[in-house]
Amino acid sequence: MASRKRGGRAALAAVGSTLVALGALQSVSSAPLRPIDHAPGDIVVAGRGLISLSPDGRFRRTIDPPPFSPSVVAVGRGGMIFSAGELPTLRRYEPDAPAGQSFANFTDGSKVTAMATTADGDIYVGTSDGQFLHAIHRFTPIGVSPLPFLLTSAVRTLDVAADGCTVLYGTAAPGLRRLDFCSRTRLQAVPVPVPARAVRLLRDTTVLVAPAGGGPIRRVGADGRTVRTYGARGVGSWTAMDVTPDGNSLWAASGGGALFRFDLASGAQQQGPIGLGIIRGLAVAGAPRGSAPESSGLPEREAIDLDGISTLTGEAVTSLANPPQQPRFQCSPGGETSVKFDGAGEAIGPYPGSFAVDLAATIGRQSVQLPSGVLGIDVGPLRALQGDFTIRSAERIVTGRVSLPAAGLPNTGTCIVFERRTFPRSFVFPPNYALTGYYSNAHARPARYEARIFAAGRVFVDRGATTIFTEEYHLLGVSDQRFAGGLKRHVQTFVSDRVSVTDSFRASSQRVRHSAGFPRTTRKATLQISWRRPRDQFVVAGLRLSARRAYESGRQERSGKLKITTVRSPTKLKITVSGLQGGRLRFDVVARRVAGATPVETAVLGRSG
Repeated sequence: MASRKRGGRAALAAVGSTLVALGALQSVSSAPLRPIDHAPGDIVVAGRGLISLSPDGRFRRTIDPPPFSPSVVAVGRGGMIFSAGELPTLRRYEPDAPAGQSFANFTDGSKVTAMATTADGDIYVGTSDGQFLHAIHRFTPIGVSPLPFLLTSAVRTLDVAADGCTVLYGTAAPGLRRLDFCSRTRLQAVPVPVPARAVRLLRDTTVLVAPAGGGPIRRVGADGRTVRTYGARGVGSWTAMDVTPDGNSLWAASGGGALFRFDLASGAQQQGPIGLGIIRGLAVAGAPRGSAPESSGLPEREAIDLDGISTLTGEAVTSLANPPQQPRFQCSPGGETSVKFDGAGEAIGPYPGSFAVDLAATIGRQSVQLPSGVLGIDVGPLRALQGDFTIRSAERIVTGRVSLPAAGLPNTGTCIVFERRTFPRSFVFPPNYALTGYYSNAHARPARYEARIFAAGRVFVDRGATTIFTEEYHLLGVSDQRFAGGLKRHVQTFVSDRVSVTDSFRASSQRVRHSAGFPRTTRKATLQISWRRPRDQFVVAGLRLSARRAYESGRQERSGKLKITTVRSPTKLKITVSGLQGGRLRFDVVARRVAGATPVETAVLGRSG
């Protein structure tokens, strides 16, 4: 395990060394880190401001007072504190500073949803825009970060194992998902039967889970079974928790805003309630890192597939690079601006590998007061966005095109070139700090994509929604002409709603076999067969799920618990299968009558993920 940890750190440093440290967007100060004077066992609470308590739960000091309203908090090596509120930025707290300084920034509209630190002082951060852009980031103590790990669901809570690489996280769905951030791979989930509000790994590989729907805190094993519970009289739910430095006790926050301490071995309540009013997050200084349960298999399917070819659901592409010092475009904030963006980086998901993208955007008059980017500048409606992308994995090549189905809000963009200007709405720079430079971005939420996936001489066409945030900027401080920040970033996710393949039919009775795989959460699937000539006729035969009995289109019936309905038109056959719980449908497309060679499209409709 130790060698794996070292390898992960080396990879992190190698990637991070090519990037502008996001933390130095950082704040105008770049002073060296200094540890905060924390005693092991001190409790830092995020609620009405940020406060710290002594190891026995007594008030110690206010770290950041209201109106700051933090939602998450973590304590790293040396007592360094990290916290976040409503803005898309992460704060870092050092001694003698009047308030936390901006340590990292994220895409427009994102919020920090979860945090955890490693024994080496790195920090993992979960972010979400509430729609399609969900990610886990990793930062070193000075702000260097590799590419984020993009996800299909928002992270509600997370913890990182002692190896520094294995991340366990919870979403709105039951179960705890798992990934190896260092090797960029998803791992088998822990099958907890409830969604998690808070999660904490323990040294013996068991996991503490605070159920999102209420009830006592559960201690579960790798199989998801509960081995012990922790609760207090009159408490219906728990919002946050952490372990004492000796690993023997648990501090937990109730939904009513009170702290309790429990003995981990027996479950007995040792202390509390300590009323604090509001507790959204808590962290204990010096808390030990736990160990992840063993993973013995692959993660569950997230995407629909047709004939074994996955859609792009779950695919995420990211790039971070140093920007040019001078802008590559001319900006007209008072009118219409054309801007080009490009990127090349990592693809993860069904098609892991590399990607490249080229986009052209048209931005309308920038008068919409939705503070955007690190400068908090006005945006304009995105009038147009189009471009091409390519994903190259070990076995497949995917080429695609992006388009904007409807111009205007909520899709936005901005473009500005400036000298000696201050930005009072920036969440990174002080309101009187003058900058020279440029900033541009485009935010499509969502756009549309059409991709072609090449496999074994066949071309599968995948269509769906794609969310894009792309930005480029370079900033200099006017007072000292020092580099103040810069980044070239592209983030993009995909959610498919239709995948198809076309086969050539030449004679009656010709038969082409297909199958479609569905995630466990799929309850209904639609198959659509389309052809050109009304005088031709095609049917679906042998439709089955696992060992269920066969079905032939033309009549309605139940196959086991499946409900199957058919709608036919002169050139189309649509079959809806309800009552699924995931699995694989197998079926044949059969030509009943064909008046000559003709292409026939077989499609699976519906959003997955």
